[in-house]
Amino acid sequence: DCNKRAARTVKSCSGATPGKALWVNGDDERAVRVAQRAEGDVLTYGLSAGCVWRATDLKESHEGCHFKLYAPQEHLPPSAQARGWVEALAPLSGAYNVQNTLAALGVVLNTAMSKLVPTFVLAKNNVRQMT
Repeated sequence: DCNKRAARTVKSCSGATPGKALWVNGDDERAVRVAQRAEGDVLTYGLSAGCVWRATDLKESHEGCHFKLYAPQEHLPPSAQARGWVEALAPLSGAYNVQNTLAALGVVLNTAMSKLVPTFVLAKNNVRQMT
């Protein structure tokens, strides 16, 4: 059953080693409910106001999807830290692709891999800092 598998996954991710966190789509009520059982850090991404990594003001164009990216201050470039967001572009259209972009950015920038990736530049312009 799906709920039992989700509960096992939460248990294996929670209360674990320092720096390990459970990443949850904050727009998915069922995922948020299951994540409430986690003992360790839970980080959320999505379009909802309560998400740690959040996108707003999505605008489609021929380039993809432009959006405002809200993230923890330590992951924003110095010029954007005061306002708390940066303009970003995901090359694929659709809110679900923006959610996937948020998840990927969050995981990469919250791990040791962040030392290998300049702020908001992933995989040769998949997401790039706009301002």
